[in-house]
Amino acid sequence: MKILPVDIDDLVLVLDSNGMEFHLDLETGEIRLRPEDDLDEEFEQLLERQPQRFLYIEPVSSRDGFRIMEDFVREKVDDPRASDSLVRALEDRKPFRSFKDRLFDYPEIRESPPPPPPPPLRQLALEWLAEEGIGLPQSTD
Repeated sequence: MKILPVDIDDLVLVLDSNGMEFHLDLETGEIRLRPEDDLDEEFEQLLERQPQRFLYIEPVSSRDGFRIMEDFVREKVDDPRASDSLVRALEDRKPFRSFKDRLFDYPEIRESPPPPPPPPLRQLALEWLAEEGIGLPQSTD
């Protein structure tokens, strides 16, 4: 397994952002945006010369994102009040935004030591890295 200093919070944001193309630099651990208008000529040339150096990061589909949140509530949330609140958030008109907002109402779910149950996209990011054979330095995770 290759150890890279990937910023897990940035990876979570990238997985949750549709419409933009991001790549993980397998030498540095840096997440790079590939602009639609090819303004970053240096990155474009590097991507053409060394395509094996960069791993495309595919964003999570809406369906998968919804399933991840449902699984998270079912498997990780023991508090019936919190569980009910998060399930109701998934029934709102904007379920993704509502779910994220409701998580802030329950810091014990987001930050409880030890170890904190990871929010759903953070867990997905960690799983994606593992599937790609990438590990994080001990102090990062």
